[in-house]
Amino acid sequence: MISALLLSILVVTVAMPSFAAKDRDAVRGLKKLLLGMTGFSVFYWLVVVFLTPRA
Repeated sequence: MISALLLSILVVTVAMPSFAAKDRDAVRGLKKLLLGMTGFSVFYWLVVVFLTPRA
């Protein structure tokens, strides 16, 4: 489970900017990227807090 979470961070770190770069307007692409990364960070934090077993 932990390795899957770490792999998801790597994938999102590479994939999100590439999707945002396809936007014709640079400012709108940056806003989409920042909103998406913030959303993913909150989602990741919730998964770690509530679903990851404690060692």
